[in-house]
Amino acid sequence: MSSASNRRWGRGLRCSPGSVWTLMTELKHGFKIDTSKCVGRMHCMRACPTHAIRVKNGKAHLIPELCIDCGSCLGVCPSKAISATTITLAELGRFKFKVAVASPALFTQFGLNDTPAQVGRALLDLGFDAVWEYAVDIELVDRAITDCVKKWPGPFPLISDSCPVVVRLIQVAYPSMVEQLLPIEIPREIAGREVKRKYSRDLGLKPEEIAAIYITPCQAKSISILQPAEEVKSYLDGAIGISEIYNEILYRLRKETTRLKNGSQANALDLGELIHWGNPEGEFPRLSREHYLPLFGLTDIIGVFDDIEKGKLTNIEFL
Repeated sequence: MSSASNRRWGRGLRCSPGSVWTLMTELKHGFKIDTSKCVGRMHCMRACPTHAIRVKNGKAHLIPELCIDCGSCLGVCPSKAISATTITLAELGRFKFKVAVASPALFTQFGLNDTPAQVGRALLDLGFDAVWEYAVDIELVDRAITDCVKKWPGPFPLISDSCPVVVRLIQVAYPSMVEQLLPIEIPREIAGREVKRKYSRDLGLKPEEIAAIYITPCQAKSISILQPAEEVKSYLDGAIGISEIYNEILYRLRKETTRLKNGSQANALDLGELIHWGNPEGEFPRLSREHYLPLFGLTDIIGVFDDIEKGKLTNIEFL
């Protein structure tokens, strides 16, 4: 495959053997270190799986070419000197129309009686003009993955590109496996493009006047927007962490609950495929269990990648 355009979704998703992925010449990162807050406790250095942080003169410093933006350092810093480069709701004022592209994980964070429709209304109340539900995009990608695995000539296993940390890990530490990354566009990018198309057409706005904002459970997803691994521009304009708006959504859900009488509920969206994609095996529903291997956590991923590089794992088709 000679160009990244082969991954674009037109009438359908295609699987084209060969690599659309590149080795980055200059890496941007989704995290930043505030050295004025750093007290040199070295928690971040110990937590980093790729040894991308060093402490010099009592301050943590990043080695850019080794960082995979996994966020392991983010949660262990006692002085909160490391932060993610997500955006805030206040920064969206420059756009004329703001659309929340919600991760499937968002709808699983609340109570059983809190419907997706209610969560969507809470997002509207926070300042978004629309909420994009992309179960259809997920269904298309799901079918395309199954088709791609069947037609893929090798090498195996194919590796999902849905997690930007895994993609960056391969680019940084396992460059020989770049060609094994799945050559299919991820659902959140398809959703971002369709958001731009629909509201540009319906409202007569320019695509750049429409904000497609990904509501993400993982701060590392922001790096796939800041610098997509294929070195093409993301259709998304930024990411907001679920943790950053969770309390505000929960507050609005509780307010709405008090208005509902006799246990009646708001109309629920049918998000079966969307919720399914949010679980750890969500990309594999049409693959036989003996043909795929779900991975959990960087330690397991690195161990399996080491085995692949050594030629020890050839009977698995998809990770």
